[in-house]
Amino acid sequence: MADRVMDGTSCGPYEADLCVNGRCQRIGCDGIISSSAKEDRCGVCNGDGLSCRIVRGDFNHTKGMGYIEAVVIPAGARRIKVVEDKPSHSFLALKDSSEGSINSDWKIELPGEFELAGTTVRYVRRGLWEKMSAKGPTKAPLHLMVLLFHDQSYGIHYEYTVSLNTTQGRDEDLYIWTHSSWQDCSVQCGGDCGQGVHKRTVSCTNPQGVCDPLSQPTQEEPCENHSKCYEWKTGDWSKCSSSCGKGLQSRVVQCMHKLTGRHGNDCSVALRPPTYRPCHRGTCNEKINVNTITSPRLAALTYKCMGDQWTVYCRVIREKNLCQDMRWYQRCCETCRDFYANQMLNKS
Repeated sequence: MADRVMDGTSCGPYEADLCVNGRCQRIGCDGIISSSAKEDRCGVCNGDGLSCRIVRGDFNHTKGMGYIEAVVIPAGARRIKVVEDKPSHSFLALKDSSEGSINSDWKIELPGEFELAGTTVRYVRRGLWEKMSAKGPTKAPLHLMVLLFHDQSYGIHYEYTVSLNTTQGRDEDLYIWTHSSWQDCSVQCGGDCGQGVHKRTVSCTNPQGVCDPLSQPTQEEPCENHSKCYEWKTGDWSKCSSSCGKGLQSRVVQCMHKLTGRHGNDCSVALRPPTYRPCHRGTCNEKINVNTITSPRLAALTYKCMGDQWTVYCRVIREKNLCQDMRWYQRCCETCRDFYANQMLNKS
């Protein structure tokens, strides 16, 4: 049996009730055991809910990529809820005026609890659907953003409560730097082979441009792009596979780095040079060229034929029409060669 926990231990991760003498006791907002006192939506113990107002809103977006600010939740907000309208290939992001953030700067967090603006924010992600919530009150503004990777129909619903007596803070606290996604690298295997820069658009959400210059994100960073550093290299064509008539030539085709000569897999398949090409070495002396009546493999075997290996059985193999089987063709190549030649003469 487990030891009894200490008095005053919370009964659960999201409960105000405490363990007393080994039993979970209800604690009211007035701090009294077994009290029925509760906070209203404004955070006032036994209040009537009239000292604050509920702020609700919807954010919808159909075009654009990168981080896009949806709303600034002011300091002092309580009962914050943010929910996506439907599952989508995007991410909710939240950031306060300090270093606290969720899913910012292109870093996607795992679901869990995060300390932002003096309150605990619960981040939930189930598949492609997300939501955020916080009890509050917040001690600093929270910037709610969405990270979009392509144009799409996207929407979220948010709500929170704020005291009717809340005074507005500094204007610059309500604005934050936002930025687009990075553009393509400025070089494609140019200069130092892939070393270049890529840029993005950085802007302040305040129309008057009042944002903290010390927290401004960079607009330009070094990048590498090796997509054009590899090219197809070809060897010399081989000799024609046939001493007469039609044949094939082959060559080595490899994808290699332009500068280092290393092999790679970044060459365009559509631009790959051919590995084989037809060739012709003049008319054969034989009356019938077996290259024109058999497969390339049969033709190759014909030229290497040194006579029948099974002289007694080759006639039977020919009569049973087994020459088309490679196992018998190799052992009776001379008899089978005549068989194919006679077939062509009969067709002509």
